[in-house]
Amino acid sequence: MQREEEELRAQHQAEQEERERGMREETRRREESLIKPLEEKIRDVEEQLKRERVQQRRRELEGELRRAREQRERLEREDERSRVEEQRERREREERQRGEMEALRQRYRQEGREDAGRWLNGGAVVLGAAIGAIAGALRGPLGAAAGTAIGAVAGAQLGALIGGERDGVGRREERRGHTKESTPPVRRRNSMELLPPNF
Repeated sequence: MQREEEELRAQHQAEQEERERGMREETRRREESLIKPLEEKIRDVEEQLKRERVQQRRRELEGELRRAREQRERLEREDERSRVEEQRERREREERQRGEMEALRQRYRQEGREDAGRWLNGGAVVLGAAIGAIAGALRGPLGAAAGTAIGAVAGAQLGALIGGERDGVGRREERRGHTKESTPPVRRRNSMELLPPNF
C-alpha cells in the first residue's frame, strides 16, 4: 500500500511540474512573440513623438500609440485569465488526488480486515477440532471422531464470532471521530461452551 501510494503521489507531482513548465514556456513565447515587439514599437513611437513637430503626424502617432497600448493590455488580461484558470484546474486536480489517496487507504484497510478474519476463522476451526478430539478421546475412539467433528463446528462458530467482533471494532474505530457513545463489551465464549450440553 505504501509503495503504491508513493508511486501515485510521485506521478501526480511529475504531471503537475510538467504542466507548470508548459505554462511558463507558453507565457515566455507569448511575451517574445507579441508583448515584447509591442513594447519596442511603443518606445519607437514615443521617440518619434519627441522628434515630430507636425501636428497631424503627431495625432497619427498618438492614435497608433493608443492602439498599441490597448493591444498590450488585452494580451495581459488574457494571460491573467489563463493563470487564474490554471490555478482553478490545479486545485480541482489536488482535490481528486486526495480523494484517490483516501479511497486507496480505505481499500487496503478493508482488505486487511478481511484477511485477518479469514485467518482467525481457519485457526478457530483447527483449534476447535483439536479440543473436540481430546475431549472425545476420553470417551473412546468413537468419542474422539465425534469430538473432532463437533469441535470443528464449534471452532467455526467461534471464528465467525471473533471475525464479527473484529469487524465491529473496525467500524467503531472509523466512527470514533463522529460519536462519543460507548459500546457495551461483548462476552467471549470459549470453545467448550460451544460444545453440545451432553457431550
